[in-house]
Amino acid sequence: MARVDFFMVVFASQRNVNWPRFSHTFGAFAAAVNGTKSLIDGAEVIGISWLPKTLDIQLNSPPEPGNNFGLTDTLDWAENLGARISAWGPYQIKKELYDKVCRRVTNLKSGSIQYVVRDGPYRPDRATNCIHGLSDLGLTARLLQTGAAHGERASAMVVRYFRPWILDAGESHSEVVDLFHLKDYRIVVRNS
Repeated sequence: MARVDFFMVVFASQRNVNWPRFSHTFGAFAAAVNGTKSLIDGAEVIGISWLPKTLDIQLNSPPEPGNNFGLTDTLDWAENLGARISAWGPYQIKKELYDKVCRRVTNLKSGSIQYVVRDGPYRPDRATNCIHGLSDLGLTARLLQTGAAHGERASAMVVRYFRPWILDAGESHSEVVDLFHLKDYRIVVRNS
C-alpha cells in the first residue's frame, strides 16, 4: 500500500503599501501518494482562504457572512487588487495538521463562523479574520496572537506557529509545487 504524504503552502498577498484592507493570509493543503507526487485518488487541494463573501474588506465592520474561497479564486482576486503574492513552502506536514484543516474547512463552510477583521472578542467560534481562520485549528490550547500584523508578516507568523507540524525542519518540497497549480501566477517564494 502506498504511503500518503501531506503538504502545505502558506500564502500572503499585500500591496507595496501594506494596508490591512488589501492584505490577506491563506493556505493550501494537499495529500499526495509518496513516490508519484500526485494527489491521492479523488483528492483535491484544499484550502483556507477566509474572506467576507463580498470580497470587500472593511476594517471597522461588525461580523458579516464569510466565505472560504478556493485557491485559484483567491490568487486571481489578489492579482486583480494589484497585490504581491508570497508563498512559504510547500512543506511536508504531519497528517494531524492536514486532518485539522479538513475539519476547519467543513466548519467554515457551515456558516457558523462569520468574517471580521478585528476578531479579538469573537474568536475562535463566532467570527474570525483570515489569519485566524487559518491558524485557529485547535492544535493547541494557545491561540496564535498576531497583534496588528497582516499580509506577509502575519503569514510568516502562521508558518512559525505551524512549525511543530512541519516535517523535515521546514525544508521546502519544490517537487510537489505542481500539485498546487501555481505556475500561472507570479509568486515570491519566502523562507520561514
